[in-house]
Amino acid sequence: RGLGDVYKRQTLSSITLNYGTVSTGSHATDVITVTNTGNGDVIINSNSQLTPPFAIIGGSCTPTPIILTPNQTCDYIIEYRPNSNGNFTDSFDIFSNTAASPTTVNLAGSSTIRIIPTLSFYGLILMMIAVLYMAMRQRVI
Repeated sequence: RGLGDVYKRQTLSSITLNYGTVSTGSHATDVITVTNTGNGDVIINSNSQLTPPFAIIGGSCTPTPIILTPNQTCDYIIEYRPNSNGNFTDSFDIFSNTAASPTTVNLAGSSTIRIIPTLSFYGLILMMIAVLYMAMRQRVI
């Protein structure tokens, strides 16, 4: 550990993001905040990439490199967009000039298939016949 590392600290607002259950075809976003709580500058050199259904879609920590002065923050906006049923996990690393580098952020989420009821042309015809039958039956009685 170098002498300069004593004064450089990087803290995260969260190390694990759990998106819970999101229906396929929907999405959820969350924010990871990086804060320089030390006395020296923190340089975020890079971060590893995520694989679908997770993605870094923006934030002030990108593009890298970025320099955070003491008490300065930046953030990553993370999106979870499942397109199939199941449980998903991923992680990404934030590489900086701190002694704790890299910092790993873990992500988790599950998804359920969103069922959208549809009515075919023939189903519509059958429903209309049933309604007409019921209407005619009420008139006869």
